[in-house]
Amino acid sequence: MSPINNLLHYHYIKSSNQSADSKPTIVMLHGLFGAGSNLKILATALEQQYHILLIDLRNHGSSFHANLHTYDAMALDVLALLDTLDLETVTIIGHSMGGKVAMQLTTYLAKKLTKLIILDIAPVKYEIRRHDDIFKALKLIQSNQIIKRPEASQIFKSFELPNAIAQFLLKSFVDGSWKFNLAVLEENYDNILGWDEIESTQCDTLFLIGSESDYVTAEHKDAIIKQFPNSKAHIINGADHWVHADKPEQVIRTINSFLMKKQADF
Repeated sequence: MSPINNLLHYHYIKSSNQSADSKPTIVMLHGLFGAGSNLKILATALEQQYHILLIDLRNHGSSFHANLHTYDAMALDVLALLDTLDLETVTIIGHSMGGKVAMQLTTYLAKKLTKLIILDIAPVKYEIRRHDDIFKALKLIQSNQIIKRPEASQIFKSFELPNAIAQFLLKSFVDGSWKFNLAVLEENYDNILGWDEIESTQCDTLFLIGSESDYVTAEHKDAIIKQFPNSKAHIINGADHWVHADKPEQVIRTINSFLMKKQADF
């Protein structure tokens, strides 16, 4: 729901477990071209013990569109929603772009943030443009006024995009239109790749890294330690960039272990 203009669209899942009232709400932030529902597999597993807040970030899903698409703007959007919902403490899980939003939020949340879980992204500027062919395919589908998903799938195949990526993108294809703000995301792609170093935070942080992904590598270690000195990294064997989709049981088990233990014991 999104009761106020320019308030992010969200889905709040209240746990049936009364003990959840005494625990931080888990906030989940999706990646580029996605929506809060992309993390539903984690929400379903964790709602047995925690209240869950699934958020559509700006220019994605059912949230508002805006010309500005920076990590600071997205973090402030989330902060405004948390204040509106009057959430006292939160744990944040963010994947890819959403992981960078989560890391940016540490500059604003202070004591409200209890733990941070980052899925396969580092606090660095990326030089590799991984999405150029995706943007080309998305724009071609839009300019050709394609309405049916099978026809859109053929466009993706012509760009030799993996079927898993095509199916992920098609989740946001409704009545011949993309739910995400294609033009603005392309215009702001350098912002999405980029990163302005933040001040060191002592927040307990877990980086989950896909063993088959190259988004987080050894060369990023110094940047991670400098900005998140109280962090641990855990490799998810056999997982690519979408760690939670590739190896959900392993990711959920690792997250639960991190949430239940003190950082020093993890």
